[in-house]
Amino acid sequence: MKLRSVIAAVAAVAVAATTTVTSFAAAAFKGSTNMQSGMFACLLSDDPNVPLFTDFAPMSDFTGFTLTVKATDKRAVESAIAEQAWVGGAFGFNSQSTGWKQIEWGLEGSSAGDKDYLLKATDKRGEFVLNYSQDTPIFKSTDTYAQVWIQNYADAYEFEIVSYTLLNSKGEDITKTAAEKPADTTKPADTTAPADEPADETVEVVETADVDETVDVTVDETVDVTVDDTAEVATSDETADAADNTNTNTDANKGNPDTGVAGVAVAAGVVALAGAAVVVSRKRK
Repeated sequence: MKLRSVIAAVAAVAVAATTTVTSFAAAAFKGSTNMQSGMFACLLSDDPNVPLFTDFAPMSDFTGFTLTVKATDKRAVESAIAEQAWVGGAFGFNSQSTGWKQIEWGLEGSSAGDKDYLLKATDKRGEFVLNYSQDTPIFKSTDTYAQVWIQNYADAYEFEIVSYTLLNSKGEDITKTAAEKPADTTKPADTTAPADEPADETVEVVETADVDETVDVTVDETVDVTVDDTAEVATSDETADAADNTNTNTDANKGNPDTGVAGVAVAAGVVALAGAAVVVSRKRK
């Protein structure tokens, strides 16, 4: 073989190798959080990256995601599919428990369409969706950082991230579920000293029964009446003298009607003396 032929063969191999390396250079999707790694979702982080969550609990059941992308140049991608060009790359996870885990993807309809995970065309022109899920949680509670990334190895065809949804085992969006978690309504303990309250009043109910009770009461009352009559009864002679005196007075007072005052006074005096002479005593046992 001539030297010229050898040099030409070596040059052809070098060009082919350069072309291969260029074709499979990793490139991040536009819209990635980190354009070097291709990270598009940072769930947890121990670096300045802003994570979606501040603890493991909301992502404890993270088992998959749905990623929607669009071709920057729709016609170029459509031509690649028509020509059966190779369009593919890798996605994966990055954490202490997973390490830098890589899973290959391919563009549906291209020569990389034999991969397990495909960018499938949607109803919207130039837009594709990638779905991934597994039976067990992707990250572990011991992880202090957790990221999801995607890269394009066919840098001749650019893609841009439109949206993504992180899913749990029930197919629910874990970011939405965490946002809709009811706030803790537990009231904090009341540290205020309670005000003095009136003591509970206890009312004792005493039941009374009707009691038929007969009490015999004996009252021994003795009333002694003593009449002390010290008046002397006038004799018949004195009575006669009194009668004569009366007639005499009557004759002397003719023409002067007797007012009867003197007689009333005498009668009242007799009654008073009689009353004073009556003593009543009561004895009670």
